[in-house]
Amino acid sequence: YLVNRPSYSLLLRHAVIVVAGLSILVLIIDRYSMRAIYIERLYHTITEAMNEALVLLDPEEKIIYINNRFCDLMHCKDPDKLKGKNFLDFVPERFRQIVLEKTKMRMLGVCDTYEIELTDLDGGIHNVIVSGAPYYDEFGNFKGTIGIILDITEKRKLEIDYQLASKLASIGELAAGIAHNIKNPLQGIILVAETLKRKNVEPYWVDMIMKQADRINSIISNLQFKAFMDSRT
Repeated sequence: YLVNRPSYSLLLRHAVIVVAGLSILVLIIDRYSMRAIYIERLYHTITEAMNEALVLLDPEEKIIYINNRFCDLMHCKDPDKLKGKNFLDFVPERFRQIVLEKTKMRMLGVCDTYEIELTDLDGGIHNVIVSGAPYYDEFGNFKGTIGIILDITEKRKLEIDYQLASKLASIGELAAGIAHNIKNPLQGIILVAETLKRKNVEPYWVDMIMKQADRINSIISNLQFKAFMDSRT
């Protein structure tokens, strides 16, 4: 009774408007939160489904986020053991300056791809190709680097094996050519020795010549066979 009816109605109407406004605000915030959760889950699903390793670094090269593929690359089962560590700890000394230079380029907005080596937790060396790009906060401030890492260790090993096989094949072809050129005059020596033997000229020495010539001929035949097999391989 201390408040007249018109003032009470006005306050009540005002309270209803405030409550309605708050309800709408809560609904908007709730929808925004649900959308943010959905986007975060979608982002997580995409990054975990990637065949490539993914790492997120701050401007000081510290690891902020990694996907499971990066854990596999580093031979680490627990991602928390890698988060917070400096990415340079896994980069051999001769490649660290490259990574630092690339971070400076990211600050300027440059995206590019480069090849380095990484050392996993077991000490194994991996040849990798890194595709790097800068990332920013909602205000456009530089926050660090996104790195997509492709492990090409097996590819490099196959290339080295192929180069070695090519060299062996070339050596085999060279050996086959040398063996062929030696065998021709050797056959001439054997033919002369057989002629001398039929004429009974110095039979002891002729037999010695023929024995050693046959031995050389056997070595050359084996060399030719090995060269042939190596070239096929």
